[in-house]
Amino acid sequence: MSEKISVLIPVFNRENFIVRSVQSILAQSYENIEIVIYNDGSTDKTASLLSLMTVHPQIKIIGGSKNRGVGYARNKLLDACNTRYAIWMDSDDISHPERIEQQFKKMNEDKLVYCTWENLKTKIAGTTRGFATLMFPVNKLIRFPENMNFGGEDARWRSDMEKVYCTTDVNKVLYSIDFHGNRIGSWKRKIDKDWGGKWNLKDIENLSYEEAIEKFKREQNES
Repeated sequence: MSEKISVLIPVFNRENFIVRSVQSILAQSYENIEIVIYNDGSTDKTASLLSLMTVHPQIKIIGGSKNRGVGYARNKLLDACNTRYAIWMDSDDISHPERIEQQFKKMNEDKLVYCTWENLKTKIAGTTRGFATLMFPVNKLIRFPENMNFGGEDARWRSDMEKVYCTTDVNKVLYSIDFHGNRIGSWKRKIDKDWGGKWNLKDIENLSYEEAIEKFKREQNES
């Protein structure tokens, strides 16, 4: 029997995207998977949509009523993972049908396997390695920082992982990123650009998503 692969999805207030994201995983050509979703205290219809997914035997929903931040959510997903290998999946993106199959073919030893990503709307391929495109050996000793609520926890974890494991790439577009306006990465780029270097992004990394956006809007209005 083929090796089971875990798909780890942290989600917070993604009622407009989460079903699409999960469906892209259920449509994978590689069938021996489990999908573990951590609901980080969503306050929209995300929880209701997730409850409908529990009828599927491959899907497991965990999480709590309190928003604890994406670093905490990712660590909880690692704790709940019982497979040797896993992939990350952002709750607003799409994995192409052969993603897991193509990446697992390169997992002939413990390594980090990236794939090429594209902009969902423009179909332009990215030129850098994307964190969410990663297939990786599950190592529960390498943790995400839990005090970086406004992004950045992924780069820290990936840096620590790359000190332990070698890397390789599947040079095919197997992942689509939706650069919608309410994405953490989109807001970080906007803040970095519009603040013009007057403030450091590190000043807001410990704030919640809502707190960081409100701080930016308030200080933009005051300037």
